Amino acid sequence: MQFIVLSIHYSLHIKIARILLLLVLGSATTLAFAPYHIAVLAIITPALLIIFWSNATPKEAFWQGLLFGFGFFSSSVWWIMISMHKH
Repeated sequence: MQFIVLSIHYSLHIKIARILLLLVLGSATTLAFAPYHIAVLAIITPALLIIFWSNATPKEAFWQGLLFGFGFFSSSVWWIMISMHKH
């Protein structure tokens, strides 16, 4: 019985870690654009997303892409405001 409980907790921790990692990867993609210009992140972060997708079902791949996209959108939306006010 204790093994089942530990297994459930371990599985939950893995899922939470994947969710956070996908959000961070999406957010890190923002650093590839101005003003940071870390262009290599524009290649590495989507490549890591594709690695996530390699073992996922279509439903899991959808949610993983959504989390990645949410991280990217939420961290890059500030740039839209700056570009609208400066240009």
